[in-house]
Amino acid sequence: MLADHLAELCTRARFGMDLGLDRVHGALAEVGNPHAHCTAIHIAGSNGKGSTSAMVESIARAAGLRTGMYTSPHLARFAERIRIAGDPIQDAPFDAALSAALHTQKGTLTFFECLTVAAFIAFAEAHVDLAVIEVGLGGRLDATNVIERPLACAITSISLEHTAVLGNTLGAIAREKAGILKPHCPYVLGALPAEAENAIDEAAQSVGAGPKWTTPVTVGKVGLVGPHQRQNASVATALAMLAASHFPGILKGIESGIAQTKWPGRYEKLPTERNITLLFDGAHNPEGAHALAGALAEEKLDPQRTTLLFGALADKSYVDVLRLVAYTSSKRVYTSPQGRAPAPLTSLAQTAPGEMIDNPQTALKRAVELTPSGGTVVITGSLYLVGEVRAYALQLPIDPVIPL
Repeated sequence: MLADHLAELCTRARFGMDLGLDRVHGALAEVGNPHAHCTAIHIAGSNGKGSTSAMVESIARAAGLRTGMYTSPHLARFAERIRIAGDPIQDAPFDAALSAALHTQKGTLTFFECLTVAAFIAFAEAHVDLAVIEVGLGGRLDATNVIERPLACAITSISLEHTAVLGNTLGAIAREKAGILKPHCPYVLGALPAEAENAIDEAAQSVGAGPKWTTPVTVGKVGLVGPHQRQNASVATALAMLAASHFPGILKGIESGIAQTKWPGRYEKLPTERNITLLFDGAHNPEGAHALAGALAEEKLDPQRTTLLFGALADKSYVDVLRLVAYTSSKRVYTSPQGRAPAPLTSLAQTAPGEMIDNPQTALKRAVELTPSGGTVVITGSLYLVGEVRAYALQLPIDPVIPL
């Protein structure tokens, strides 16, 4: 039963994050190496990798390809992490793939490793033409980095994140993410700091990766909102053009695929009562917060008619994130997302004045109360907060929050 297997999956969270590829290679060998024949595009980055993955998948599907996509984390249901033909995986194939993954390596796979193995099993069973794989953390030792011959790779952005694991300089982090580059594999870079780009190019040269995509790509209508999404769309378009060496027909899907991309929880707007808009964005680091602030400024939202609902995890740069978005809104409500330890509400309120309400659902109700008719509630600071509040607002079922 899927429910039993999901419960068993959740117990794997006790292993935490244990980067490395040996267990994943071993597990995949036990189930017939489904990844070996997986035609894939592999995408890493500090920000934008999920949106870029969604755009590439949308392009491929618009061109008539059968797609798979693997991303993390989920907003509401575990099945969102593994998508077949644009939709979360259905229960029966999810149950079969997850059951097989859980019973490999004598039950030693971590939570994320189990889902990664399950994704490759599911893609093989679904006979997908193209799988779009988002890196979970870093790149070099991420469980997804078992892909041996991707069609193309991309690194969308580099910023200081997970410094205890990836390194405390842009160059060090870039080198970890460049670990997904493979011999003779073309790669695309987003707009990166010079230190990061130089480190990636050096890593590419050392493994014989390339060519590097250097020509800027101009895109038309972009379905996802914000100036940063135009950059992500440029990377996605370049990846599709590189994939045309294997799938010539993919080129016909670029324009409509970019325009029709939907990616829940990323500058996503939902209407609610009293003509109030809920705007969800999973910005959780300074780069993401800067992009969110830029998108809000581009829309010219009136701060007097905007309320910020903000919650973050304590291991993130939450003060820097909050400072970038706090004054886009005249009123602020602070809350505690599930998952790892949340940022202290008192610390948030000291950074920018606001009300403190620990429960996210109660906090949402208060934020709506504070917002005038026709106004906007911006929910941000953590993708886990976005997932919980979005599910509550839409009355969706929700699986446990696993911050891995």
